[in-house]
Amino acid sequence: MAFDLILRNARIAHCAEGLDIGIAGGRIAALAPDLAGDAPQQQLDGRLVLGGFVETHIDIELCVFPQEGLLNDPGSEELLVAACEEGADLIGGCPYTDSNPHGHIARIFALARQFDLDIDFHLDFDLDVSWMDIDEVCRQTAAHRYGGRVAVGHVTKLSALAPARLTDVARRLADAGVAVTVLPATDLFLMGREHPHSVPRGVAPAHHLRNHGVICSLATNNVLNPFTPFGDCSLIRMANLYANAAQAGRPGELAACFDMITTLPARLMNLQDYGLAVGHPADLVVLDCADAGSAVAELAVPLFGLKRGRHSFARPSPLLYPPTPESIGRSAGSPHSAAD
Repeated sequence: MAFDLILRNARIAHCAEGLDIGIAGGRIAALAPDLAGDAPQQQLDGRLVLGGFVETHIDIELCVFPQEGLLNDPGSEELLVAACEEGADLIGGCPYTDSNPHGHIARIFALARQFDLDIDFHLDFDLDVSWMDIDEVCRQTAAHRYGGRVAVGHVTKLSALAPARLTDVARRLADAGVAVTVLPATDLFLMGREHPHSVPRGVAPAHHLRNHGVICSLATNNVLNPFTPFGDCSLIRMANLYANAAQAGRPGELAACFDMITTLPARLMNLQDYGLAVGHPADLVVLDCADAGSAVAELAVPLFGLKRGRHSFARPSPLLYPPTPESIGRSAGSPHSAAD
């Protein structure tokens, strides 16, 4: 087979052996050890290759979203309908800002059905577990047979649930087909501000939900604004932040955090051609690490990326220069001033 490019000795997440990746016509043409071919080659030396990071909260999509309420805000529904008619990609809801949260949820589902749109709710965004809207979202999802087309974001109340109740909610989410997006930076920054001490983390335990079959993603919410006055849109950094906050430090837990910025959000967004498989687009990122857990733990640096088989960026790994005799002597002796 003729290739345009061969990436040698690539490591793929959850795969024990190194593989070569043969690329032709902008797609992955072969995945196997020791591919034969005289195409240009890049030696990866066992570095991790992924199908790119998948951001579920600040994607380049238009989500129409009544953030200040719907039923309690005259004129909002007319604007929402007009936006759907003009070609919105999906519809969102924010029940906790409405005087009738369940009515808000029902109306968003009705509009989603009318315009055949996926749904993304901001939901249960505080730490008071005496009331929750997540059960109603699961009920409506099942009633409308909308499993796989509904996601909920934040759901910080889940961080305050007792284990048995959390397990019950996780099973309901999984059974209904409702996905969860956790936004670690914003949730850490905003939750628990009324506590003068022993401040709760306020980050939903996505890796526990995942263990019960819930499709979960870690994503970015705000960057350099009053709600989150820091950040750089790096999903590796977001996964690392989540792992710290959730105390998810075992190798399997770190690998799960990696899945929640790659394969799982791709499933959440129904990206059928995502990932490293023969026939898929050659959209790849190479990280300066050997496995998924290390990528999260070490904040692994992306070295280069391909889009449809074409190099789209490069960021070479750091180069360490050997010491010179002069520097060895200087470091071994007494301190020197700049004037020396």
